[in-house]
Amino acid sequence: MILFIIIVAYLFAFLPFSYTLIGVVTTLSKLLGKSLFCPIRFEPISILKPIKGHDPDLEKNLRSFLEQNYPFYEVIFCISDSEDPARAVIEGLMKESTVPTRLVVAPFNGGNPKVGLLEAGMKQAAHEWILVSDSNVVVENDFLRSLNMHMESKVGVTTSAVRAVAGKGLGGQLEATYLNTICARSLYLSEAFMGGYVLGKTMFFHRDVIERIGGMRTLSRYIAEDFMTGFAMKQLGLRVSLLSRPVRQTLGAVSLKAHWDRHLRWGRIRKYQTPLFFMIEWMQSFALGLILFVLATALAGVPILVPTLIYSLLWFLADWTQDSFVGGKLRLSFLWAWPLRELMAIPHWIHCAWGNTVSWRGRAMQIAPGGVFR
Repeated sequence: MILFIIIVAYLFAFLPFSYTLIGVVTTLSKLLGKSLFCPIRFEPISILKPIKGHDPDLEKNLRSFLEQNYPFYEVIFCISDSEDPARAVIEGLMKESTVPTRLVVAPFNGGNPKVGLLEAGMKQAAHEWILVSDSNVVVENDFLRSLNMHMESKVGVTTSAVRAVAGKGLGGQLEATYLNTICARSLYLSEAFMGGYVLGKTMFFHRDVIERIGGMRTLSRYIAEDFMTGFAMKQLGLRVSLLSRPVRQTLGAVSLKAHWDRHLRWGRIRKYQTPLFFMIEWMQSFALGLILFVLATALAGVPILVPTLIYSLLWFLADWTQDSFVGGKLRLSFLWAWPLRELMAIPHWIHCAWGNTVSWRGRAMQIAPGGVFR
């Protein structure tokens, strides 16, 4: 009986560690792989920028999309309030820009507020290829060119991971740690083994495929329109494609409460949209793996200290490697942010499991099964 317990404990200690290692290898192979460009085919692209409030580095973020080395494209800025604090920045950039630009004001009319902005923006879009890009990301000037290789008939939507940088404060460092490790890893693993899912920071698609799922309005009843976009594409028999390069997000100052609440929202959305996967999320925790490893080692009569330190160090180095490559640099703050993030994982999962209310951009929302608004 003791032997059986030891085997099971070691098994469940090494399964999540193996998942992490496979994720790191998959991530690095994607990041270090050669990016292929199609230099001849330049389809016109309409970029939709849904904006609410003044994100960190907003002007720099938006300007990067107005300085693309791409011959045919337009940028449509979408806000819901004519008094939005971002409007002055937008109008200043529009005056300077040589790229066709438009500003759309679409008051909130229920449902998913981001989808409402995108629906209004698409009505103004002149081109068939649509890029939805959040206002808090910045890209290199060849970003639109990198999308060319994804203009395939079998690809329904193209998305990207996030390179989280310049996180300030406790919450900012935890946010960067999460985005560069768990979030990025899940995206790359999902594309490699499960058909991929969509992260709303970047969504690139042809207008026709959105019309085939009933138009943008169909997505307005869901809180996570990005996840449902990917799900709908798979229902059409189309792939979700992932860019090899992540887009960069400047986090700025993030409080611990803001970090906790943001991931409470994401966790509760996952609970209602992918309940089976949510139920096993806690099993990926380093803290749980460590407890099981120590238990098995103690029952086996082996000195605990050295094996436990090796187990912990290997897991830490695997995640630090991924954070460094996805984030673009070695962060010394990772030395304390990673263990704190791991200690918070199970309590946070319990909080996500207990409740159905989330907050997004100052709006309280209730989630019903399927990820729809209650």
